[in-house]
Amino acid sequence: MCRIKMNNLTWDIYGVEPDDLKLRTEDGWAYGMTYYDSCEIYIRKTDISDDLLQRVCRHEATHAAAFSYCFDTQDLSEEDLCNFVEAYGPEICRNASRMYKAILAD
Repeated sequence: MCRIKMNNLTWDIYGVEPDDLKLRTEDGWAYGMTYYDSCEIYIRKTDISDDLLQRVCRHEATHAAAFSYCFDTQDLSEEDLCNFVEAYGPEICRNASRMYKAILAD
């Protein structure tokens, strides 16, 4: 497990097996899931390519950033998205890299 911090919210990151119930969705199984109510992120750590694991880490870190910075994703304009990436992209990528390294080390 590792922890990341975004806008004074601490997120716990867990690398889990593909059949972990935290990865279960209505449609099947996910590679990663972000739980806003508990500030937890679960990411599949086995049977996943290196490239996909990095992408999943960036994806879930983006969910965490959007929540942490109260970014409203409803009615999102292209300009809103670009402003968000400009402002928080470097932080998202740094945290995603930490997540990735921690999952590999687990």
